[in-house]
Amino acid sequence: MILLRMAALFLLGTSFAFSQQKPIESLPIKLGDTYEQVKAAYQTPLEPEPAPSTVKGATQLRLKTKGVWFFFNKDGKIYTIRLESPFPGSIGGVRIGDKVKDMQKVLGKPAKVPSTPLPAVIGQRFVYYLDDITTAVFQANGDDEVEIVYLVK
Repeated sequence: MILLRMAALFLLGTSFAFSQQKPIESLPIKLGDTYEQVKAAYQTPLEPEPAPSTVKGATQLRLKTKGVWFFFNKDGKIYTIRLESPFPGSIGGVRIGDKVKDMQKVLGKPAKVPSTPLPAVIGQRFVYYLDDITTAVFQANGDDEVEIVYLVK
């Protein structure tokens, strides 16, 4: 009985600690932030440009040397973040360039795998819920490596 209680406390403590961890390392910006917050965090003089999007009035800001793209709605708030090489951080413990099998070891089974796979040249997508707000869509390339991660609400 004591061992059972200790195991339960351990599991509760582990899940609490995990829920307190920041799932996205090296990203000082989150969904819903504004261009001014991006500008301050990255010390960039670049301005958002019109984005080809289904979101009316969308703009985008790509920081090539950081491996991040921010997509803003008409109100100037980030609705999507795209991470790609050379983004140095990790998303839930997974880095750009990791193998899909390693991603699944770290994150477990995806919440969704879209039934219509992308062309073989691009690869497959895997959907994970990082928290109650942030959904991460990991896009693998033809070599089964994580190439792009989209963070969306």
